[in-house]
Amino acid sequence: MKWVKLWTDGWFDGSVRFELDSAERSIWVDLIAFAGQSRWPGIIRASEGTPYPRKAMAHRFGVTLEFLGETLKKLEVQNKIHENADGIHIVNWERYQGKEAKGT
Repeated sequence: MKWVKLWTDGWFDGSVRFELDSAERSIWVDLIAFAGQSRWPGIIRASEGTPYPRKAMAHRFGVTLEFLGETLKKLEVQNKIHENADGIHIVNWERYQGKEAKGT
């Protein structure tokens, strides 16, 4: 995927503006871009069954490993991501990208 959708109304007027500070929002948008670049759109992982290393992700995003971990924890509590042994899953990825199933 070469691009991802960013809903402008939601970005400026949605809950993310109030739930995350500017540094945390930069991580959120980096995660969206990274999940769009993935061979498994909406999932950030190195390969099937192998999560992308957090240390490499922190380096790629230009943040400390500690800040990345804190932000990921906050995003999971807010149900924006779900992290498991397979990787980081963007919750509602299909809806964010306008690919929701018909009739929903």
